[in-house]
Amino acid sequence: MSSNQIEKYESFIQDTLRPRLEELLEKRSALVDEIDEYEKTAAFITVQTNKSNSKDAHYYDHVRIGSDISVQARSLENPIKNIWIHISEGVFVEQSLSDAKEICDKRQVILNGKTELIDDDISNVVNDIEESLLVVEELKKIAAISWNTLLWENSYSFIDSDNIV
Repeated sequence: MSSNQIEKYESFIQDTLRPRLEELLEKRSALVDEIDEYEKTAAFITVQTNKSNSKDAHYYDHVRIGSDISVQARSLENPIKNIWIHISEGVFVEQSLSDAKEICDKRQVILNGKTELIDDDISNVVNDIEESLLVVEELKKIAAISWNTLLWENSYSFIDSDNIV
């Protein structure tokens, strides 16, 4: 096994498997963040539903208005009956609190399922990397043995058998 072939295996690990692992880890992180947002929204809805019978049912929060700028805002509605909820890429719909809570719960189930699939892919890529690294190490050992054997065999060709004591 030539060192050039070993380098090709190492290059495959670094140039193909490692970037794939990084991509999957980024996707997983984004899914976890999205799940967290839906959990926070569901918790907010629960609080607002419980506040609906309270005389202080207004909701106060910092609202992002763009370019990482936030302003303090409060709901005009007392109690809050509807909210706008994100349902897909850039799409928001107005929903009642109960419908919005149901959407949040369903989205969490879907996203958790996607996370499990990505976890399986991550596990497969990690296994591929580990197996490939083991193969590279074995190939290096074989190359070293072959090189040592070649050196050993060539060293005998320099010895004159008539001069051996």
